[in-house]
Amino acid sequence: MEYRMVFDAGSKILKCAVADEDNSIIALESIIPEVVQSEDGFGRSWKKTDYWNKLLQLAEKTIKKASIDPLKIRYVTSSTIRPSCVFSDEDFNPLYIGSSFDILGIHYGAEIEEQFSELTGKSMYQSTGHFPSFLMPPTRFEWLRNNPDFIDNKTIAHYIPLDSWILIKLGGEFHTNYTSAMESGFFDVREKIWHNEWYSIFDIDDSFFPFPVLSGEIIGNVSKAITEKLKLGSDTEIVAGITDTQAA
Repeated sequence: MEYRMVFDAGSKILKCAVADEDNSIIALESIIPEVVQSEDGFGRSWKKTDYWNKLLQLAEKTIKKASIDPLKIRYVTSSTIRPSCVFSDEDFNPLYIGSSFDILGIHYGAEIEEQFSELTGKSMYQSTGHFPSFLMPPTRFEWLRNNPDFIDNKTIAHYIPLDSWILIKLGGEFHTNYTSAMESGFFDVREKIWHNEWYSIFDIDDSFFPFPVLSGEIIGNVSKAITEKLKLGSDTEIVAGITDTQAA
């Protein structure tokens, strides 16, 4: 018997489940990660300093509850509520972990919308499929750029949807799945590419955005550090995830 482990990061609760080959859940555990809220009430992000350690502790607890040999966990994947995301440094350490309802960029929505429209000749809604723009990660990124103290004056190197960041931290390649990319506000939903205009608007490098893949693609194996921490096998494969709505 082989097993699968999945993480699901919702608007408040982070879950971990283990299922068997018949897709029957044999263990399910959850935690409520600590939220950091801004004084004005618009910002609502998760505490970046302990989110990852809490996630690993949750995985350990779930595996223990499943009462199985961790070496028999064959696949690991994840899902998150859209458009939760991470802005990280070049080593994928989180500088910001944003929940779906974080609108800290509310005062930058009109500015970003105007710059985007001038360069593309389209509204963000026409190109990305999302409205209003102040709800989306581009405006969060602009707020972070203008409030460097919030990220300890460090440089943001990557944008990553939260479900993909979890898998990257487990050992997967720098990637995201198409469903998560399309929920970002950065992605052209018709052409299925990251908009080139963002590179000039934000003065970012080509490595800022992850490479998009299909949900279900194998994007690596768990790292040595994770195999030692969770007692998984080195052949445990990481499977590109999917956003919650599309999964449902």
